[in-house]
Amino acid sequence: MCQFIEFEKAKGLKNNTINKRLGTLKQALTYCEKQDLIGKNPMAKFDLLSKDDVETITIEKSVINRIFNYFLTEPITPHLLRSRTITYILLDTRIRLK
Repeated sequence: MCQFIEFEKAKGLKNNTINKRLGTLKQALTYCEKQDLIGKNPMAKFDLLSKDDVETITIEKSVINRIFNYFLTEPITPHLLRSRTITYILLDTRIRLK
C-alpha cells in the first residue's frame, strides 16, 4: 500500500484524491470478502491519509442571475450557445473546475 501511495503522490495527486482511490479499493475488497472470494480484507484496518485543506469558492446567486440574464438578452450565436450549455451543465451537476 505504501508503494501505491508514494506512486500516486509522485504523480502530484493530493491526499483527498488518493483517499478516494483507497476507499474504492477498500470497498471492492470488502465485497470480495463478503462473497468469499478472499479470506480477509487486507485493508480492513488501513487508515486513510490526512485530509487536505481545500478552499471552496462559491459564486453569489446575484452573479449567477446576471450571467443567466446575459444569456437570455444577447443575440444567439454559436459561441453564446456553447457558453450557456457549459454554464448550465456546470451549475446543474455541481462539477468543479480545475
